[in-house]
Amino acid sequence: MQSRIYHGKAILIAAAGSTLETYEFVIFAMLAPYISQAFFPNDPNHTQALAVFAIGYLARPLGGILFGLIGDIYGRRLSFSYSLILIAGATLGISLLPTYDSIGGLAPVVLIFLRGCQGISYGGEFAGAITLVREYAPQNRRGLSLCFLMLCVSLGSFLASGLIYTLEYASISMESYGWRIPFFIGAIGALFS
Repeated sequence: MQSRIYHGKAILIAAAGSTLETYEFVIFAMLAPYISQAFFPNDPNHTQALAVFAIGYLARPLGGILFGLIGDIYGRRLSFSYSLILIAGATLGISLLPTYDSIGGLAPVVLIFLRGCQGISYGGEFAGAITLVREYAPQNRRGLSLCFLMLCVSLGSFLASGLIYTLEYASISMESYGWRIPFFIGAIGALFS
């Protein structure tokens, strides 16, 4: 009985981590128009902000390799902890980052770095979560457990879009400061987890 509880707890932790990481990863794309205004004021089509979003995807394989090695050598728990700390720090950094108007060209450079950190973290966490669930789920429940993990990934996107919709519906000034709120909430959530 205790073994089942431990397995369930490991799967739940992996699923919660995947929800948070997906939330923090996708809010960037959903807020690209506001991020573009803040960091790339001369880009009316938001292509530079979307290119920075793509950097997160390009960094994901590096995260899978890096955190996979950490997980194999030091254990999955340490790997998860590091990936959550990295994405929480990067997301908090984005929420507090001064805009182009405040610090000039340094703002987009730091934004690119933080987005790369988010990608590395997400790549490591997601690959680690799949491995952890595969290792800890009872043999007759592996498929169901992995489906639950994928459901939680979708839940992260749902939570991100729901929060952004709520902020826009509440008439919060998204252009000036409202775009920072989802990043801040995500960072706090990851730190608590």
